[in-house]
Amino acid sequence: MISDMDRYFAFEGLHRELAAIVCQARAQVPSTANRLNYLNSGFALLAPWDGNRDLASFEIIHQSENYRKGSLRIYLLFSDDAKIGGLAENERFFKRKMKTRGFYSADTHMITIYVDQDQETLRRQAFILLHELGHVPQFMERGIVFTDTILPNQERILMEKEMWTADYQIALAIGGDRYRQLAKANTERLAAGFQRVQPAPLAEGAGVALDHCFGLAVTPEIRKERDWLFDVYCTLHAIDSFSCDQSVLEAKKCEFIARCGMAEKI
Repeated sequence: MISDMDRYFAFEGLHRELAAIVCQARAQVPSTANRLNYLNSGFALLAPWDGNRDLASFEIIHQSENYRKGSLRIYLLFSDDAKIGGLAENERFFKRKMKTRGFYSADTHMITIYVDQDQETLRRQAFILLHELGHVPQFMERGIVFTDTILPNQERILMEKEMWTADYQIALAIGGDRYRQLAKANTERLAAGFQRVQPAPLAEGAGVALDHCFGLAVTPEIRKERDWLFDVYCTLHAIDSFSCDQSVLEAKKCEFIARCGMAEKI
């Protein structure tokens, strides 16, 4: 069982790492500072209510001094949470949630991040939190926070296109010279391929470049995931490198985002 104190200290570590990423990236990607500022403007840290059968309820275990009604809520999901209450339906709920690293739920104004250390590094987890924080203003600007509004698929694609474009730019900002060299080489190869037909995906293991951004991958599964992630970053960067009308570039990125299925995770 994960104690409230364990959750609090996990969040503190995540928050420090998030601030470090923003410090490195804010000059190149100014929106990162806005995301951190929004989190710091007030939040509540949650834990699932032990014994709650439908898992629709959470309890606040910590709130910032400037927390107010309607502030953002953060839930750090641990694999042990699936055992709460010892109910089979709980396990099914948490296994379903753990298929993704993180997500923002506009209807509850809550970000969920899967944080077990044997799954990913603290820096990668903080990067995921930064991504999800970027979704918050998107939903707030549309006036659909705390509603069950379902956005059209094309609008979700546009939102993810904005987030994933920022992600590859943040990676370039925090990865150092070696990461930028590796990313540049692969981006140029992909861009050359786009000029002809459809470029081949990056070679297996190419995602090791992201170790310069996130630290060493700790499992074969994470290594495979980073291969995919690096391919996404380099592909978006390659599209942005084209010399053509901006609307054409944006359409190409939306097509790629849709093909990868990223918009389905909102």
